[in-house]
Amino acid sequence: MKDLRPLIPTQVRKQQNMTQEDVMGLAGFGNRFIIDLERGKETVQMQKVIEVLQLLGLELQVRKI
Repeated sequence: MKDLRPLIPTQVRKQQNMTQEDVMGLAGFGNRFIIDLERGKETVQMQKVIEVLQLLGLELQVRKI
């Protein structure tokens, strides 16, 4: 997950004046998940990552390199 970390910036959440608690409540996930996500923990669940990205107005794109 560390390679995806730049795609899930804490700064986007902060620019939207959202706290981690706000994201937890809106996404319906526990605090441990949001903390792990923002720290780039490698074992976070991809579906939850996608849901948080959508909540922040972001999307994950995959392309061949």
